[in-house]
Amino acid sequence: MVFKAALLGKELSHSISGILHEELFKIIAPKFGITDSTLEYTLIECPNVGQFISRTQLLNEQNYIGINVTYPYKSKLLKISEKKTANVEMLNSGNVARYIKGELESADTDGIGFTSALVREYRGFDLSSYHLIFVGDGAAAKAVAYALCAVKMPKSLTIVSRNQANALTLAEFCGRVISGLNVHVMRIPDAGNMLSAYSHRFIIQATPVGQKNHPGNPLEEFEWNESDIAADLIYNPPQTEFLAGAVRGGSKIMNGLGMLIEQAAFSQAFWLSGILPERSPLTSSEYRSMKTFCTKFVK
Repeated sequence: MVFKAALLGKELSHSISGILHEELFKIIAPKFGITDSTLEYTLIECPNVGQFISRTQLLNEQNYIGINVTYPYKSKLLKISEKKTANVEMLNSGNVARYIKGELESADTDGIGFTSALVREYRGFDLSSYHLIFVGDGAAAKAVAYALCAVKMPKSLTIVSRNQANALTLAEFCGRVISGLNVHVMRIPDAGNMLSAYSHRFIIQATPVGQKNHPGNPLEEFEWNESDIAADLIYNPPQTEFLAGAVRGGSKIMNGLGMLIEQAAFSQAFWLSGILPERSPLTSSEYRSMKTFCTKFVK
């Protein structure tokens, strides 16, 4: 039997999601009693919202089990979904949906995907020891910020962005849903000086800057140190200019490949069961195997 799923978004040429999902399905499907089956995963460019909406409808008619959604349609997914999980209702955006009896049910696996990968890469990580800083103010930043802060309160949360209105909106959301959180907003040009007073900084790059089709480093002049951790949600290339700068400063780093694998695993579990698991469907050895497999396709 062949199952079908797809990724919808813009500028997907850098994506390895098709390769990842088709290999990952060999691990996930048997966990739900599905054997002798394969997954056919398609990348679908949607130049505008109209095409995004029409393609989601067409895939339903073509018996797809579900979709993933990336930039810039995560908030649009919520608007066209007849059903929504609790986390996507709260975030007001989602990155995954399943087709069930002709209806679309949406969820978010970005946040739990990131936190699952973080725990695997840095066992014993304690967010309460760090100032949490996001470069970017989009749906992925929102999902990851909530997932992290809902588990453990950082010393502070700072949103660094070129768009102050968007940054303030994200800061307001975080302050509202995480009681007692100390939230700040600043512009990217000011980050170097203003963040220098903080030690133990966990800085997460959550913009498209650094992808193969968007080269650059939003914190180009930033001074890193050994007590910092730098995470980039980008996985291709595996070391962005942002991460390279952190390495030169002696900081620990983490790219987005682990998050990609984990959010895909949670997505497949959601498609096949209708339930978003609280823990990763992957064992430690399965996660390592998928990282080894995926590394061959990013450079």
